[in-house]
Amino acid sequence: RVCEMADDWMSSPRDFCLNDTVAAAVLFRPELCKYEQGTVSMPISADANIAATTRFAASAKGPHRVACAIHHQTLEEDLISTLTASPLRMAI
Repeated sequence: RVCEMADDWMSSPRDFCLNDTVAAAVLFRPELCKYEQGTVSMPISADANIAATTRFAASAKGPHRVACAIHHQTLEEDLISTLTASPLRMAI
């Protein structure tokens, strides 16, 4: 059932993001992404063009590590194999 819903959603003409899904996948497979070191900031401003934006400045000594690329094919293969896998049965 989940796969059917995902097929409908993914085949729609609108753009979509899998941010939470990618974050969960990367917890188990950090090699899915390429990372860059730097500083992430969120400026506070009344200017609508700046408010609620996130900025990144690359720096080898920056305190943050962000994903800057993802291996799409591997992520897709992992998602499909996870969603189509037989459920685990626990002994009670």
